[in-house]
Amino acid sequence: WSANGSWRAWQAATGVPVYEGYGQSEAGPVLTYHGPGMALKQGSVGPALPGTELRIGDNGEILARGPQIMSGYLKQPEATAAALKGGWLHSGDVGRIDADGYVFIEDRLKDMAIVGGYNVYPREVD
Repeated sequence: WSANGSWRAWQAATGVPVYEGYGQSEAGPVLTYHGPGMALKQGSVGPALPGTELRIGDNGEILARGPQIMSGYLKQPEATAAALKGGWLHSGDVGRIDADGYVFIEDRLKDMAIVGGYNVYPREVD
């Protein structure tokens, strides 16, 4: 959507801007957001929300901590230990953060998501 500039076509056709964000259910669910009056950077999902810290791990993984991060998976201590390490949520998403704090999602560590109870692979969506 952002990478190919189709958001510009949408905005030109509708007069309505596109505001992107990023999150996951483990993060309550929002970590970043582009809002009114903020700079729009093509390919970015915006900067971290106030009170949210983001950093990039050694393998390029986006790590997050803040008040909205889950405390763990119900009755799944192994999954909790894998997702929450050293106080940081390991998102499974690979990305980068620019000098202005804007996040760019570039890949996934695991090429599979669970949607409505079904395994969905990015290649199937592409």
